[in-house]
Amino acid sequence: MFLIAIALLVWAELYLRPSGVDLMLFRFPRLLTTVFVGISLSISGLIIQTVFRNPLAGPYITGVIPGAYFAVAVFLLLVPFLGSHAVLTAIGLKAFAMVGGLSIMLLQLVLLRKYKSVTIMLLFGVVLGYFLSGGSQVLVSVSSAKNIQSFVQWGFGSFDKVFGSELWILGGITAFTIMGYIRLIGPLQVYIVGDDLAANTGVNLRSLRFWSVALAGATAGLITAYCGPISFVGMVAPQFIRLISPSQALNTLSLNTMLAGIVFCLMADVASHYLIENMQLSVNAMAAILGAPIVAISLFANRKLF
Repeated sequence: MFLIAIALLVWAELYLRPSGVDLMLFRFPRLLTTVFVGISLSISGLIIQTVFRNPLAGPYITGVIPGAYFAVAVFLLLVPFLGSHAVLTAIGLKAFAMVGGLSIMLLQLVLLRKYKSVTIMLLFGVVLGYFLSGGSQVLVSVSSAKNIQSFVQWGFGSFDKVFGSELWILGGITAFTIMGYIRLIGPLQVYIVGDDLAANTGVNLRSLRFWSVALAGATAGLITAYCGPISFVGMVAPQFIRLISPSQALNTLSLNTMLAGIVFCLMADVASHYLIENMQLSVNAMAAILGAPIVAISLFANRKLF
């Protein structure tokens, strides 16, 4: 099912509404970016939902995306040359988003080590997200019109701006995320059953939680830096697979979750480019529109998940 959907969406990405643009120069890099982001965010979401034992958790809960938002807002307000140097602006947006997101993730990891409680981390992530989002709005409100436009465009999310060496970096991030997850999948499978069983089988709960959150948070932060915020994919892809899968074992869920992440990202990108002719919509908005019904269906159709 997923493979057929991916094949149809790949065709749509490459050949729907043909134009004079070079496929290898524009559409193919966008396709690869979409696939890499779908895999990375879906794995990140599966890890976070497993650690928090909460199907509504996602990369946002680590504070990474609000941290990136706030850092980009600071950049837009403080950098005087913004708008006159497009290349430096693009580099600055990525750099500030990456530093802001990863800094918040490190703060969360420090709290996790100190208090040894994923519940505290969960609640702090929610509070911190609201605080940073409010701060971002204040900073942007006192910024210039050009800066506000740049911030809004970045907040839309996009798979169109990764080319050349950056595409290789994004592929490396995806490969690193997969390899890190493979190392964690065994202990996480035991961890799902309960802390006592995991501890009795030799799993270091403190270390497992730390490295799991570090991997998921770093992945979400780097993806946000390159593509802007892509909402719902990290939460919806694993949740959708849990809803339709007869087994909740991570070995069963993992591959299907990655495929679902690819499908959701491809659907969001195809909709953003081709839903309305001669107009590009927000990938972030399309991901939310497509993902929200999945959350609602999961809530009412399988209450054992909640």
